[in-house]
Amino acid sequence: MDTIKNYVETMFINLPETPEIIQLKEDILGNMEDKYTELIEAGKSNNEAIGIVISEFGNIDEILEEMNIHATVDEADTLPVVSEVQAIEYMEAKKNGGFGIGAGVFSCIFGVCLLLAIMVFTRESDVGVFIGVAVMGIFVTIGVILFIWNGMKLAPYNYLERNFVLLGGVRKLIEEEKRNYEKSYRLSLVIGVACCVLSIVPLMISLIIGGGGDAATLLGTSLMMIMIGTGVFFFIYAGNIVDAQNKLLKNGIAVPISKSEKQKYRLKKKIEGVYWPIVVILYFVLSFGFAGWSYTWIIWPIAGVLYSAIQSLLELPK
Repeated sequence: MDTIKNYVETMFINLPETPEIIQLKEDILGNMEDKYTELIEAGKSNNEAIGIVISEFGNIDEILEEMNIHATVDEADTLPVVSEVQAIEYMEAKKNGGFGIGAGVFSCIFGVCLLLAIMVFTRESDVGVFIGVAVMGIFVTIGVILFIWNGMKLAPYNYLERNFVLLGGVRKLIEEEKRNYEKSYRLSLVIGVACCVLSIVPLMISLIIGGGGDAATLLGTSLMMIMIGTGVFFFIYAGNIVDAQNKLLKNGIAVPISKSEKQKYRLKKKIEGVYWPIVVILYFVLSFGFAGWSYTWIIWPIAGVLYSAIQSLLELPK
């Protein structure tokens, strides 16, 4: 029965809530429920009954025309309906995108590591520095290509950044996916944090063994950055998967919402579009500019707490 209710809500979600429309929706829902009950009593299965009821429902525009009801709909307020297939495709695209973007970040960091390592083994000669810069440039280019490529692959799903209709069955599927991934997500965070926190160890060991020389410092820094790059990869990969699940659940609306609520959702999207890019830029500026990879990861939990405070202050939807 919930499937029928969700179906009716979806059909009327983009129509104004005038007394005529509300009454029509109640009448149609009542008739569909009565028909469903008759079919069940006649021996039809639940799925068969729902399929027959929905197939006999007809087109909402035709029904409005037959009853001479004219409903003006603001195109800006119409919401797309996301099916189960679309939701699965989006989550898979975000998963692959997370891997690609994480690999791109690691490639950029690895390029810097190779530059430092080559400088150590060539004793910082001009030729060694030139080769190191060239190698670094290759890996940074690979990283940038991965950023652009994966960004383009996710572009078709930009409409999910705004509100859309998510039926009950699809929501349950996503919630189940999220529950199943919780352990893997926590494990990825633990590995990422461990890599970042322990990244100082190879630097300390190289300094102790090398007596604080330039070569030891460069080599230790290179190893430290590799561990940090590994940690960042796990953050991005796992974070993308969870972000897809959360975005579908948060932006997906099961029932019509008021104009004031829609305005709050839009304000939330605008704030997120500015806030999180600033956090990312700040993270990389502090990490690269001040060599603070071993502690700048703390920016993310602080940013999360601050964003929650902003949501509460502006009474934005969670």
